[in-house]
Amino acid sequence: MEYNLTKSERTDMIYKLSVKIVEYLIKNGAGNEDNENVYVYGIELMIEKFITYTLLFFISIYLKMFFPSILFVVFFVLLRGYTGGYHANTYIGCLAGTMTLYLVGTQIVIPLMLFKETPLLLGLVITVVLILILSPINHPNLDMNYSEKMKCKKRARIVLALETVFILTEIIWGVDKVFIVFPLLGMVICAFLLVLAKIIKQEVIVYEEKCEKECVTSSSKNG
Repeated sequence: MEYNLTKSERTDMIYKLSVKIVEYLIKNGAGNEDNENVYVYGIELMIEKFITYTLLFFISIYLKMFFPSILFVVFFVLLRGYTGGYHANTYIGCLAGTMTLYLVGTQIVIPLMLFKETPLLLGLVITVVLILILSPINHPNLDMNYSEKMKCKKRARIVLALETVFILTEIIWGVDKVFIVFPLLGMVICAFLLVLAKIIKQEVIVYEEKCEKECVTSSSKNG
């Protein structure tokens, strides 16, 4: 699996900080100079994720939704790691998008699901169906081959099944709805990002998939 993120798509300040950290580590014998670019990319990701989740948790504390938001983050991160979906071109765009989706979800979507049980169950069903059909999205920055994509698909379905069972168990046991709708929101946003990526065609179709689609089209015409 390759990560083809260009420097223009990075946040310059975070990139420079990452380079300095890596240079310090290599200088002190904590890394191999040949892998400097890999280290820099990894440090960048760590810093960006730290900033994103720190900001999100500060907002959740302000909104008095800290503990439910932990469930939201866990469900979203576990599922998103295998489903893929839309990615912003810059970290600033990613950060702004994440905060916007979280605020829209907590202030509009969640109150709707808390009001009646029907939207909650309907949201769960639609989310599961969309993820089963659309995931994983092969984003250009990942450029997965067919085998890697099939592994992601299998793992995405396993995580999806576990998360769905967790939410259904909560419903059956009569757990406070707040702790049901927040993890569900993480799944809903994953599904939304899949749909968005499909709409704007932000994906790479590998050779085996192209052949499969062409065979299906050819068969339907001959039939």
